[in-house]
Amino acid sequence: MRGEFTSAYGKVSGALQIQQDGHELISATVGDATLSTRFLVGSVTKTLEAVVTMRRVQSGELKLDQPVWDDLPAEFQAQASSVEPRWRAVTLGKLLNHSAGVVDYLNDSAMPEGWLGQPHSFLEILRSVRLPFLFEPGSNLSYSNTGYFVIGQVLERRLGHRFDELLEAEVVRPLALPDTGALLQPQAGVRGDSSVSLANMMGVGNAYSSSADLMKVLNALDRDELLTEATRQRMWAPDPACPTQKCARYGIGFSLRKGWISGNRDLVLHEGHLRTVSAVIAKVPSLRLNLALLSNVPEVNQGDTRVQGWLNQLIAAGCVAAPVPVQAPDPLMARF
Repeated sequence: MRGEFTSAYGKVSGALQIQQDGHELISATVGDATLSTRFLVGSVTKTLEAVVTMRRVQSGELKLDQPVWDDLPAEFQAQASSVEPRWRAVTLGKLLNHSAGVVDYLNDSAMPEGWLGQPHSFLEILRSVRLPFLFEPGSNLSYSNTGYFVIGQVLERRLGHRFDELLEAEVVRPLALPDTGALLQPQAGVRGDSSVSLANMMGVGNAYSSSADLMKVLNALDRDELLTEATRQRMWAPDPACPTQKCARYGIGFSLRKGWISGNRDLVLHEGHLRTVSAVIAKVPSLRLNLALLSNVPEVNQGDTRVQGWLNQLIAAGCVAAPVPVQAPDPLMARF
């Protein structure tokens, strides 16, 4: 299905796919986009980085409860030891589920205007992050781009490869994705731009993909192609040690919406927004029902409720098959 629309941002282009267990339910494009058109995916990068990280957790190379302190530059450690010693309590897992309490460098009004438009080193960006922490690490939830930027640097230091290289090795090649990668600077053929240098958003917002490739990733997460069942379920669950209700809104690389889908089924998703692009991925794990949306409209307001409405309409219309049983999470995953 193809359409032509305009918006306040001009001529709309984009692509939407909805599949169940790999079978097409909806495939639609708008404007000159196709299912293979490459867009920057904004914060959907975090889901891809989380998948990369959890593959290395599975292999035993990384542990979720391991502190990241030793991965921070020595010059920053000297500063943080006196100003914000709670950095020592920050673990990889707390960064992944946004419970570290670190201030978000991309949404901090104290950040000098335009500063992030030029590439900066890991040390320079760390020093720009406002201190102190918002709360004790692990005690609450606050979405933080800083956390995923640090994860990207931790992966590079521990594994010896940048996020773009790890994404290629851990996701792109195993799934044979022709239109997915991560950039340090704009590239011809990839739609979207940002007021922040892509080099300053490594693992945060510098990935690109197509709706067809994102759908392959979502479908792979219904099987054991990338992650085991126990690992996937760990990503789709909140941290049981985090005590507040806000903690139930985010797992690892996915926002969580418990009971949002007909039949009291859970919805997991992630949105991504840059200056000239929006991305949404979503799945109902118990139904193996997946959605991938990319467009040049930069703000999809209330993306989670829109996705909820679309998927519930499909279920009400009888387009979705009976639920697929989902194995309970493996309690042994807690050891990571």
